[in-house]
Amino acid sequence: MAVLLVFVAAGAIAALLAIGVFLAVQRDAEHATHGPVHATADAVQKKLAAHQRVAHFVRERLSPARVTGLALTVALAMLVAVAALAFEVRRQSYVVRADLRVARWAAAHATDLSTSILRRFTDLGSTKVVIVITIVVAVFEVVRTRSRGVIVFLAVTVLGVGLANSLSKTIVNRPRPTIGPLAPFSGMSFPSGHSAAAAACFGACALCLGRRRAVGTRLVITAVAAALAVMVATSRVLLGVHWTSDAFAGLCFGSAWFALCAIAFGGRLLRFGAPVEIAQRAAGEAQSDDDGDRAEHRTDRHVGEEVHAQDHP
Repeated sequence: MAVLLVFVAAGAIAALLAIGVFLAVQRDAEHATHGPVHATADAVQKKLAAHQRVAHFVRERLSPARVTGLALTVALAMLVAVAALAFEVRRQSYVVRADLRVARWAAAHATDLSTSILRRFTDLGSTKVVIVITIVVAVFEVVRTRSRGVIVFLAVTVLGVGLANSLSKTIVNRPRPTIGPLAPFSGMSFPSGHSAAAAACFGACALCLGRRRAVGTRLVITAVAAALAVMVATSRVLLGVHWTSDAFAGLCFGSAWFALCAIAFGGRLLRFGAPVEIAQRAAGEAQSDDDGDRAEHRTDRHVGEEVHAQDHP
């Protein structure tokens, strides 16, 4: 029973955190008058035009009003966290000892009922199930919105995270736990592939399903996606097929990959390269405005000079 309580509590905490982040971003959304993609384009234009102070740059990147900038900052922070965990794992630090304590607790409190429930739930992060969910969401969104960009976006996000995660596993080369109800298990352990796939897949599906919907609907979809991803990661630890740091790194890796793909595809626009296109368009419009202002305020260099009759017959 204790194992299932931890499992449910992890999902509930993830949902609450997702709701808090969603509300914080939504609260300041009116400051980004043209949406996250236009805000990013504006930020790119400003950075190219002039160097800003470091403090101003940090405040701007972390501001919820610039949603895409926030996503990029969080993605980079998560990738740094994955790299830091990999370093600690390779040098057998306190992270490894903490992983062992959690694994022993999960194995000691596991029951046949908890193992059965967790085994069924953890399949939500398996390759087959993730692909099926992605295909269903893609077909549904194409029919609902007539937007084919969702297919490319979901394919790049879901397939890409699997390939990138496999490469990371090869580099770290960490063995799986040898204790727990399902131990031993084949394959490398860090980062958790199920966790990464769940984070990227559910995040991408939530973004697609939330397009053109009310704020309340998007809030629910976001909370459910976050809860499902964290519960899949938690199930991997409680089943003893991954260490805690593996699951956490998988969540960070999958979330970072999803964020980078969402930025590249312009958020809810789901069109690859949209931020760059808008940045170029904004730069062109700004140049046109500057030229118009100069023409409007142009002065004759002879104004104010003394006029001689011989010069103007």
